[in-house]
Amino acid sequence: MPTLTFRVTDRGLGIPKSQRARLGEAPMTSMHGGQGIGVYLAQSAAQQMGGRLAWHDHHEGGTVAELRLPAPSLAALPAAPPFASPLTTSPR
Repeated sequence: MPTLTFRVTDRGLGIPKSQRARLGEAPMTSMHGGQGIGVYLAQSAAQQMGGRLAWHDHHEGGTVAELRLPAPSLAALPAAPPFASPLTTSPR
């Protein structure tokens, strides 16, 4: 099945390898004042949609977060109704 892939690159300090095994657990944070549930919620949402969330080192430093979701074939989707522009006026 085809997939949709979204990547977000953060060129900050990155995620220490010692903490990667715990990503997705709640509560887990490396940020001062963080709640530790953001990655957990994102990973749970990805799994509920049949996808996955992964992290990789960026070659210039930082981290790449990658979300992959299944993409159904366009042929399997129902036809969309005609688009009605909100700027279109009807005769009075």
